[in-house]
Amino acid sequence: MAPVTRGICMVVVVGIIFGLVLGGCTTGKQQSVALMPEAREAITCDLALNMDTRQIPDDDFHHILNNSQKGDWLDACWKPLMVKALKEDRDIPMTHLSRAIHRFNNQETKEAFNMAAFQYFSKIVKGEATYGDAQQELLSQYLHLAILDAQHKNDKNLKKAMLVSSRLDPEMYDKFFN
Repeated sequence: MAPVTRGICMVVVVGIIFGLVLGGCTTGKQQSVALMPEAREAITCDLALNMDTRQIPDDDFHHILNNSQKGDWLDACWKPLMVKALKEDRDIPMTHLSRAIHRFNNQETKEAFNMAAFQYFSKIVKGEATYGDAQQELLSQYLHLAILDAQHKNDKNLKKAMLVSSRLDPEMYDKFFN
């Protein structure tokens, strides 16, 4: 084969390969690899207080609660967000429910205390947490308060306390109600 023919063949082969490579990169579906997850707007406490807490992703909700337990944020964010989440029947982590029971029992509304205590003990009934001596003492205090605060025997908070105690600790239920 003559050197000119060989050069022309080489140019044709290189051209075909170049055309295939270039054509493969520009046709069909574009493929891309995400190097970083899509950035999304962080949910602030103010935003959380102005929306349905059940619409907040769990990670964001837990992050806000965890980061608002210190200093001025406790009164400005954690307390109102907990009350709002309890009223909206939002699933709340046990650590925050436990803190809400103690904080609302001593300093806040009875309504928030009763909602936190009922959700806390309901989770224990469902097997989401253990029932030990500390929880038994807390249940006893919850029942005492529910009885003292009840206006009549059909009080909704008393009925809820009776329900969880009958399922969680039948002996304590009998002690208080039989």
